[in-house]
Amino acid sequence: KFKAVDLEDQILIKSDGIPTYHFASVVDDHLMEISHVLRGDEWIPSFPKNILLYQAFGWEAPKFIHLTLTLNKEGGKLSKRQGDVAVEDYKNKGYLPEALLNFCALLGWHPSASAKAPKEKTDEILSLDQMIEYFDYKDMGTSPAVFDVEKLDYFNGYYIRQMSLEKLFKLCLPFMGDNFKLTKDPRKQSDDYIKKAIGLEQERLKKLSEIGELTKFFFMDELIYDKQLLIWKKLDDRQVKENLQVIYDLLEKVSDSDWLKEIMEKDIIDYLKARELKLGDYLWPARVALTGLNASPGPFEVAGVLGKEESLKRINSALKKL
Repeated sequence: KFKAVDLEDQILIKSDGIPTYHFASVVDDHLMEISHVLRGDEWIPSFPKNILLYQAFGWEAPKFIHLTLTLNKEGGKLSKRQGDVAVEDYKNKGYLPEALLNFCALLGWHPSASAKAPKEKTDEILSLDQMIEYFDYKDMGTSPAVFDVEKLDYFNGYYIRQMSLEKLFKLCLPFMGDNFKLTKDPRKQSDDYIKKAIGLEQERLKKLSEIGELTKFFFMDELIYDKQLLIWKKLDDRQVKENLQVIYDLLEKVSDSDWLKEIMEKDIIDYLKARELKLGDYLWPARVALTGLNASPGPFEVAGVLGKEESLKRINSALKKL
């Protein structure tokens, strides 16, 4: 209900003959036989003007549903200046349609509030069919929703992990950047090698745009890093070099047919434990030698993708640094 005294005398057609938005939108919606108008609650002040126009024309008004706004984390409106607001922006960053739909469906609504959703449905992962089945605008909350990118990343990471490697491989290719220019080795440019590299990062991936940087070390013919990264805790260069030589010697004995993550991991860890050696003293420098990074997948997973020749070459290069 609105007090008539609060409504100004609305201009419907400007002096140049162009109809105003409120006039044109009412005519347009009527001619298109619009049944429901869903819009943000900042349009509530315009609601009585719209209704009066429908009444003046003798037309049946559609149902107007005013939804709470989606705000940024600071409590303000979403805007281009404060971040991406267009769907294309999120597509270009490597967000999946399933993740964006799932995330947006939960802005101002939750399946726990729906009488249509089964009571045992406690998680927030929703397929498009479930959204259609469970959603009812009457169940929407009245408090503004917050666009939390971290939560969107969670959904995107979930859907990436559920994806087949074949599909992920195709989606990741446009985001690989200049990785293929880092190598002259044709094996590192093969689909099989690229799939293995992508598959190893699948669990850590939050958006497709990260795949280029995460897999870069797989394609470099020569790693560039500070030798200090090889040093584990209080070990000195000599100790690290001796430990890395042990790993090199053990891996050199592994046959091509046994060059698998599970076999290498078991054999080397069993060897170290049998001699009561600290795993970190050996596995840290081995991982850094293979990746050149402070954080990465484990040495055995990486070695499994790199192959025997490339793995031994990288460890030998690290030995020369020490």
